[in-house]
Amino acid sequence: VLKRLESVLVDVEMSTRPVLIVSHITVLQLLVAYFRGTPVEEAWKVSIPQNTVLEVTPTSGGSFVYKEHALTVRDEGKTDSKTPKTPKGKRGSWFPTVEDFPGVDMAAAGTPSAQGLPAL
Repeated sequence: VLKRLESVLVDVEMSTRPVLIVSHITVLQLLVAYFRGTPVEEAWKVSIPQNTVLEVTPTSGGSFVYKEHALTVRDEGKTDSKTPKTPKGKRGSWFPTVEDFPGVDMAAAGTPSAQGLPAL
């Protein structure tokens, strides 16, 4: 896994634009360990929270600032004026809102395609 991640890390570190990584837990543990400065031998102990966006921002000194942004989880049947009701038969789902990302100018962020990210 480490060998395959080396090229990804180079690409991520060289990027001047936001990068979105969606992966399995082992890969995320290795990436978070790397950006936190945790030894790779300890990577399997890194906790990866569910329903959370992990934000890593480079600093001018070559290190990284790591932040976690928990997404809002809504239970079935509970709704507010901003969130559509969860369809029947579903256990619940999460809906990210602007409040989930304090300090991020969502209007300036644009759409994923405007940022050069592939459409899903």
